[in-house]
Amino acid sequence: ADHLLTLIGDLLDISKAEAGAIRIECSEVDLPELIDRAVVPMRLRAMEKHIGFEVVGLESLPDRVVLDRTRVRQVLLNLLSNAVKFTDAGFVRLTLSVCENNLTMRVEDTGPGISDEERSVLFTPFTQLGPHEKRIQGTGLGLTITRHLLDLMGGSIEFESSPGKGSAFTAVVPYELVHCEPSDGDSERRNRLAHEPLAGVRIVLADDGERSEEHTSELQSRSVIS
Repeated sequence: ADHLLTLIGDLLDISKAEAGAIRIECSEVDLPELIDRAVVPMRLRAMEKHIGFEVVGLESLPDRVVLDRTRVRQVLLNLLSNAVKFTDAGFVRLTLSVCENNLTMRVEDTGPGISDEERSVLFTPFTQLGPHEKRIQGTGLGLTITRHLLDLMGGSIEFESSPGKGSAFTAVVPYELVHCEPSDGDSERRNRLAHEPLAGVRIVLADDGERSEEHTSELQSRSVIS
């Protein structure tokens, strides 16, 4: 159901883009939290594939900015999703930085890379690259929509790739800074997001087997996610 919803969403977005119906709606957002919410599901997918997943620079982001929360999250999810999907060994790394009110999101992977023939059609609608088993997982619209959204937000996207060694996509999004004094709670939350990437994720395990109090206590002592 989640996969079908993504496919339908991509088709609607490309239709809106072609009709000029996509609107950018900016509002004040908590930037570290926005990034964290996009990162968590991608980190879990990487764990399922037994590949590394690293986020660099989260602690350096400003707390409150003005931008389009939905579209920035969509851009980041598209780039991270592609990186995780095409990487079967190695790692995916997201590097974040800010300069002159521009947010830079660089997504690197150690996947198969992009051939010279594929470069010219990379952002063409409905173009699916890579092995056949990877192509059936999407619509071939992700990068097309990503570039269109970045254009609408006044941003940009560039990519580098070496066949057999991986790829790197760099998206730049402008924002307006909200001036406010950081609180102690902001600093604590920033450190938590940077060093506890799955903080706030709750996992409930249930079975119908009987356990002794001693066994239950042992399981609780081993718990690393609350």
